[in-house]
Amino acid sequence: MKAYDLIIMPGRSPRDAGMQGWCFGLPPGIEPEQWPLDPCSGYPLCHGFTLRLPEEYRIHGPEIVGLSFFAVAAEHNDGAPVTTPRLANTILNPPPQPPAERALLPFWTHAMNAHPRLARMTDILGCAYAMILLTEAELDGPFCDVPEVIDSPLLRPTPTPGWISMEATSTWTNIYLSAAGRLPSRGDVTARAEASAVAFVKKPRLTDPNAGKAVTDPSYEDRLTETFALKPWLQDLAVNHIGGTMDAVQAEPSFGRHYIGFDEFFGGFNFGGGTAQLDFEQMAINWSCG
Repeated sequence: MKAYDLIIMPGRSPRDAGMQGWCFGLPPGIEPEQWPLDPCSGYPLCHGFTLRLPEEYRIHGPEIVGLSFFAVAAEHNDGAPVTTPRLANTILNPPPQPPAERALLPFWTHAMNAHPRLARMTDILGCAYAMILLTEAELDGPFCDVPEVIDSPLLRPTPTPGWISMEATSTWTNIYLSAAGRLPSRGDVTARAEASAVAFVKKPRLTDPNAGKAVTDPSYEDRLTETFALKPWLQDLAVNHIGGTMDAVQAEPSFGRHYIGFDEFFGGFNFGGGTAQLDFEQMAINWSCG
């Protein structure tokens, strides 16, 4: 079992030969009504990245070859989410019958159309994230249109996310998009989002002694020396990676070996200058600020 670095390829299309996924952009192979909503705000979660899993990481069955990861809008992650309790309950635990309150009905309808392989998770602040496991047909399928924002008074307490309103937020002005010149100046939300996709490739981490190990493994090698300096073999390891040595800014979570490590620029997140780890076996996320 190997660990892999994820190397950004500015200027390349997600559909180019050899690409292993993309950050930003749009998720593939799902319908707009399956795009997960943020249960705290009611707005669509932001698509962070889509990844084709290496074969040894396809732990959910041979037919599951990839995943799409969605996150709370960067500007909605600022200490604690703004939450409407009735809205969250309707999205996360829709009752079998439609709600009597008209304002809740479109959220109930959306929840009833959820993707069958949707997994939800929250961070320590209570902010929402989601993952959809993808088949080959879905991963190679057409890009999903951004769903229309539900017209409901329940959304009024929270400003529209910048990636939807097309305001200049960190989601659209990160270093990868600027360097690649991929940020369009006009167009509708779906066209703008599709144009923002930045492809990446995977590269084996040949010098990583922790490939195939969990942080709880007795043979897992600490990345720091006794004087808290980075060990030499860490110099060539990328912050965005699958498995192997974690690059947690603070304490390492007790995750297994099936995880993805990434930073804020791998999809437009707000981790306070830090990094995140996504365990796609336990369906859990952890991040720590820098």
